[in-house]
Amino acid sequence: MLLTVCLTVSVGFAQAPAEHTLKAAYLYNFTRYIAWPDDAWSEGQQEFVIGVIGNNPFDTTLDQIAGKRLAQKRPLVIKYFKTLADYKPCHILFVAADSPADVHAAILRQTRNQPVLVVGERTGFAEDGATVNFVLLPDGSIRIEMNIDAMNRGRMQTSAQLLKLATVVRDRGAE
Repeated sequence: MLLTVCLTVSVGFAQAPAEHTLKAAYLYNFTRYIAWPDDAWSEGQQEFVIGVIGNNPFDTTLDQIAGKRLAQKRPLVIKYFKTLADYKPCHILFVAADSPADVHAAILRQTRNQPVLVVGERTGFAEDGATVNFVLLPDGSIRIEMNIDAMNRGRMQTSAQLLKLATVVRDRGAE
């Protein structure tokens, strides 16, 4: 069901390569299938923020989605952070694959125990502590890995529908 919704959202957003168009649709749809705790919004904050750190692989796709959609009944805002020093708190943070390993590790340290859905596309990133990792399969489809330990640390809850689509993983070394 989520994949169908993702494909529906991605229609008409052909500027980014198909892989990243689908990933952008997943990022938006996570807002529909994951619940954030009330304290994920600072006092007076009305926006739902998706951040991208590193080079933006989505072209204008995320901005186009944000211009047409709400996220959890809130205006959807996309913020781009070129470096770790630019990072500001957000609800979903996509870490581009070309970001250096030390940036991946620093983001995981900085967001640990925070209600931030950290999403990446690097082998082993979910087991390292990211909440979600995209895995590109040989046939061009995308599998999502979801780290339930990271979900619990961030006090986020996911729907059963999303869990059925995901490969559930745990932190490296967790039992």
